[in-house]
Amino acid sequence: MTIKMKPAIRKDDAIIISIWEASVRETHDFLLPGDFEEFKIQLIKYLPLLDMQLWLDDDVPIGFSAIANQKLEMFFIAPPYIGQGYGRSIMAHLFSDFAIKSVDVNEQNAVAVRFYLKQHFEVLSRDERDDGGKPYPILHLGLKA
Repeated sequence: MTIKMKPAIRKDDAIIISIWEASVRETHDFLLPGDFEEFKIQLIKYLPLLDMQLWLDDDVPIGFSAIANQKLEMFFIAPPYIGQGYGRSIMAHLFSDFAIKSVDVNEQNAVAVRFYLKQHFEVLSRDERDDGGKPYPILHLGLKA
């Protein structure tokens, strides 16, 4: 495993969207019909507004992250690489290189919740609905003191 980060550029959008699609289909089985496409449209609009990083293993794209104001706004890994230690390695880079301090996660994505709690985050608050008002509870996590 030789992980490296490269700042994402607009030419990387197709790769990022492809990783997002595969990862969400794998990990977000709680989504209601139709929400997937709506979230994809939102993602496409959101991409240019964030500091995006593409994560590679031997030049193969394995995931991406997005950061704003020390908050991890997005972190997705392609399904073949989930559970293989890539997430921990990438988080170590995110902590040291970007000083991230918070992240929001869908409460129904139990694998992601466990992952972030193992990365020394704790639940600070909970919203019953996501930012779009959909019935997907969101956990707001912050680094433990």
